[in-house]
Amino acid sequence: TPPPRNTMSKQDISPEMEEDFLEAFNLFDRDADGQIAMEELGTVMRAVGQTPTNAKVKAIVSEYSEKSFDFKMFMEIMKKHMEPAISTDQICEAFKVFDKDGSGKVSAKEIRHILTTVGEKLTEQEADDMLKDANIDSNGLIDYKEFAKKLTV
Repeated sequence: TPPPRNTMSKQDISPEMEEDFLEAFNLFDRDADGQIAMEELGTVMRAVGQTPTNAKVKAIVSEYSEKSFDFKMFMEIMKKHMEPAISTDQICEAFKVFDKDGSGKVSAKEIRHILTTVGEKLTEQEADDMLKDANIDSNGLIDYKEFAKKLTV
């Protein structure tokens, strides 16, 4: 069974991750004042590989009264809200729902439709960008195990 979500603790952020977080923070701290506007939190989180929904970002921001955050606060937010990386196996399990004949392949058209209409909807362009990394065969099908590996790299 997978570990419970949102159980990351301080020791789960390695020195390498903290270095990556600082690098991303500094990229978004455009005026080098050590602060980033709170409305950019989701963008910064996504820059370090997280995938919070807009609703999740809004909920996190609502926990704070500050209009901006410094690196120390960003680290606190990440320690509290960072999601573990999704595995290739988890992605494959999700694709299996759409693999009606058990072939290991799914319709690119169907996946694109789902990406743009279900859950946190992607734009048409975002879906196209995601699917351009998939090897779509002449029948319009994607080998989802291969595609899942590309998504988790």
